[in-house]
Amino acid sequence: MSRDPGRNFKLMLAAGMALALVAPAGALAAAKPGATTGAAASIGQQNVTLTGRVDPNERATNYYFQYGTTTAYGARTPTNAAGAGNAALAVAAPVAGLAPLTTYHYRLVARNALGTTRGADRTFRTLRQPLGVSLVAAPNPVPFGGATVLSGTLSGNGNANRQVVLQGNPFPYTQGFANVSNVQVTNAQGGFGSWAGLDLRRLPSDSMSIVVAMAIELLARMLAGIPPLEG
Repeated sequence: MSRDPGRNFKLMLAAGMALALVAPAGALAAAKPGATTGAAASIGQQNVTLTGRVDPNERATNYYFQYGTTTAYGARTPTNAAGAGNAALAVAAPVAGLAPLTTYHYRLVARNALGTTRGADRTFRTLRQPLGVSLVAAPNPVPFGGATVLSGTLSGNGNANRQVVLQGNPFPYTQGFANVSNVQVTNAQGGFGSWAGLDLRRLPSDSMSIVVAMAIELLARMLAGIPPLEG
């Protein structure tokens, strides 16, 4: 060690400054919140509940979930408070408006005045939307002895490029269902039609009841995967 008193003073001062700089950094690491991304719960066709755990580390802490179809996320839940406790707290947030049969990424983010912590990325897959069908008639109601134009939409996953056919069971409703239209193929959005000029002369004045029956039969056959009846 140097015998120069001035030099010794400078070395001691420098050491003291180094200690003063290290202490706040350690305190900063200890005060950042903890965030653990949990499992996705109550997964539906278009909704889910995201869960996790937040440790505020005795600092007032807020949290939210990020989610999206990639790790870029792009959407987030509203910010909620996790308090300022010193133990991990179970948190959850509902999410709606999702696409059916789609894989989503998500993670928990916790933030307080001294830092932000992001939990690990996790994924879930929404459920398949079953096929369903809707029909529109114009005109509606149909006058006795008149004609109508029918069109429709097949909804649900796998609704594109599907064959559909309209079936009817004319009054007095004892013949069973049979094809009353040509077979059509749904477009990319599940749309089909129009079936124009359907002959309703054999139907009674409450002819729209048979249109409802046609729609129900068509729906039942599509959901069950039964091929259309031969006309």
